[in-house]
Amino acid sequence: MRLFQEAGFYDGKKVAADLHTNASGKFTVTSPDAGRYLLLVRHRDMAPSGAAAHYYSYSFTLAAM
Repeated sequence: MRLFQEAGFYDGKKVAADLHTNASGKFTVTSPDAGRYLLLVRHRDMAPSGAAAHYYSYSFTLAAM
């Protein structure tokens, strides 16, 4: 997971934090400063046997103030 801080456009250059889940799959986000943030979460997993792709990717975003 990657937390981006808004400063114009979310261009990937304003990374506020890289986050990881604990053994239970939970995580905590603490923003370093006041403002708007975008959280990008991606999960990749092996595709089922016979699928056209080797991996499946699931992406989620959350924008918060």
